[in-house]
Amino acid sequence: MANHADAVSSVDELRLAVALADHGSMLAAAASLHIAQPSASQRLRRLESRVGLALFDRDTRGTRPTAAGLEYVRLARRALETIESVTDGARRAAGRPRSRSGTFTSLSVPVFTAVQRLLPPPATVEQRIGNGRLLLQMMDGGELDASVIIAPHATWAPATSDVTQLGSDPLLLVAASGVEAIASPRERRRAWPLPVWLATYSSQPDDVAQDFAAMGAHVRLAGSAPVALAIARERGELAAVPRTAWSADRRPGEHAQALPGAFSMPLALVTTRTSPLSGRGGELATELGLA
Repeated sequence: MANHADAVSSVDELRLAVALADHGSMLAAAASLHIAQPSASQRLRRLESRVGLALFDRDTRGTRPTAAGLEYVRLARRALETIESVTDGARRAAGRPRSRSGTFTSLSVPVFTAVQRLLPPPATVEQRIGNGRLLLQMMDGGELDASVIIAPHATWAPATSDVTQLGSDPLLLVAASGVEAIASPRERRRAWPLPVWLATYSSQPDDVAQDFAAMGAHVRLAGSAPVALAIARERGELAAVPRTAWSADRRPGEHAQALPGAFSMPLALVTTRTSPLSGRGGELATELGLA
């Protein structure tokens, strides 16, 4: 007689199925789970052998769930949420809540610092960095319980999550101590005397760069706000970064100028109903200087 346990999917298999459905390729799914691609492929073969069904079609275009796979993934998401709620419930009962929070690179320092202030030890804060769509996919898969993202991206949030508008984070033109500021950033007829290292939360940074160029700036795109600030400081040039990112890494003698109102990015907090950050959007906005 077959052992009933042999027919039960493991948590790792559930997570693999969800990752494959979310990413559409074995390589990307393996990377998201921090395992090698051959290990992920072997895990899927073992899962399909256990279930006795093909759960995914695999070809040169990627990996897609079959009809049976779609149902398996739907139930896998529900099972993972239940498993996570068991652990989180025990932590809350012991006064040790856990948050698995995510945001994007430029906002990571202020957000994770603020979250840690809101959830001091013995609470545990696990951190993830990614773009808005990926973070929301991770929430949908039960890998995160909270994300701070650009507000327009919140339209992709899982239906069971809560969305709280945090406020707008304006871009500032930052000059290090001893670096001449721009007399009038709104002046469009005169070239700025120094290059500007730009880092924005926008998913279309080239559009923002073009707006800066129209104001007379020679723009260089940076990979993140900390990178823009670091290079501008070293070269004695200017940085255009969100106010929250600069406030988290402000240096003595630095000064900043406001830019036109269009250069402002609304932020939102997306949480699951059981997240320790649920209902605390106002506090987080205050910590980030957005309230």
